[in-house]
Amino acid sequence: MVCQLNLGSIYGEVVRYKTKLDPKLSDVIVKIGNRNIKITVDSRQTPFIRKEYPAGSLVELKFDGVWHIISQDSPCDFPVESMDGSTY
Repeated sequence: MVCQLNLGSIYGEVVRYKTKLDPKLSDVIVKIGNRNIKITVDSRQTPFIRKEYPAGSLVELKFDGVWHIISQDSPCDFPVESMDGSTY
């Protein structure tokens, strides 16, 4: 099932990733039910979102006037300090 409502959570299927004319923004196209929605994200986040949610995978969404993609929490033993601090 592509669209599920679960205690306020909304799930959809990632259809594709699309670059925009503005190099700072890109779109994630997500299918919810029988319609596709476009979620605009910062282009610097796209590789991380694409790695976590490749096309065809189920993604958790939140809507508060604007659509947001909910990322998974990293495990407690994940070495955050080893990540590049200059990313953002």
